[in-house]
Amino acid sequence: MSTTFEPARTNYPNTTFDALKLNTKEVSKSIIRSKKVIQFHIQKKNKQAVASCMSKTIKESFDAEMLDLIESYNSVQLTSAIRNSFSNDSALSIRDTVNNLPKFDFNTSSRFDKTVMTKVFVKGGSHNGYVILHVPAFVPANELTIPDEATNFKISARLISISDFTFSKEFNAYIPVNIDAHGLFGSFHTTMLPVLRMQTQPITTQICINKCKPLESGVGTVLVVAVKFYNYDQGKFVHLSDSGTMKIMKVF
Repeated sequence: MSTTFEPARTNYPNTTFDALKLNTKEVSKSIIRSKKVIQFHIQKKNKQAVASCMSKTIKESFDAEMLDLIESYNSVQLTSAIRNSFSNDSALSIRDTVNNLPKFDFNTSSRFDKTVMTKVFVKGGSHNGYVILHVPAFVPANELTIPDEATNFKISARLISISDFTFSKEFNAYIPVNIDAHGLFGSFHTTMLPVLRMQTQPITTQICINKCKPLESGVGTVLVVAVKFYNYDQGKFVHLSDSGTMKIMKVF
């Protein structure tokens, strides 16, 4: 995904006046940007609405198998966890959740820490929008809670960018600080790994957004890690959606 990042506008253009200063192409871009902001946040009039938007954006980055791991009513729980972490009325950020959201499980009947006993290490990169994920070598049969029918598994991850929001008196609503960066994500997944009593190779990978270029200010990121189980039958891998696990690993 290729996206050009620009500082968010706080003053929306009056086309008659701005046309005196900008060429037609620049004015058109300004109008489109203003409409995008207004349409995206026309109903974001309180903290609950912003929290719901952030929760939805996180889940919109997931692939179909990750979505299958989410239990019913989890959206309400995630929105509530985000909403309860906001510490400022005028500026809302996903980074407010740094102490509360990590370890949030997307399925309480299959909690990550009870399914995955091996350590998963996460380190922030040299700039925002870049992390390093490391899983030491481990024996799947000993360090995963494996369903009886599972023959294989994968480790997947998403790093999602979430814009900060500030309250606009002009629109009486919360407006994104950096709408262009909102909802971008980087992905990682292992190959299909067998469930054996043999040690895996250690895994070290970088996950980044926007081709590893730094994200501008006014943006936080959320790292989600999942372990998915599969059954190999008649030449096909079937995802066991009721047996995998997924959680928010860290907020940056």
